[in-house]
Amino acid sequence: MKTLLTRWFRLEPGELGRVVAFMVLGGLLQAGLAIGHSAADSLFLTRVGASRLPIIYVAMPILMSLYIPAYTFLLGRYGVNRVFDFTLGLLALGGVGCYLALNLVPGLAPT
Repeated sequence: MKTLLTRWFRLEPGELGRVVAFMVLGGLLQAGLAIGHSAADSLFLTRVGASRLPIIYVAMPILMSLYIPAYTFLLGRYGVNRVFDFTLGLLALGGVGCYLALNLVPGLAPT
């Protein structure tokens, strides 16, 4: 079985353990995304309601039509590494900001 896997994936000696670890990591990430997406959809529908879905369906393409050209411009101007660092920093700041807002502003977090 081990020989079949190393031949099938064209692995060098000693790489099988890393490949299996990354396969498990990928599976866990996909499971987390599936659970998170289902939970987010459920929370949206129970808190906001299905009547507001058309607003989301209209807003998402509009936001993406603004985001994609801006992202492409930044990639061309600053390069992949700097844009990735900026995006990661912006996501971290947004997460901290949401956490602080939900914990420090009274009445903002749902009960």
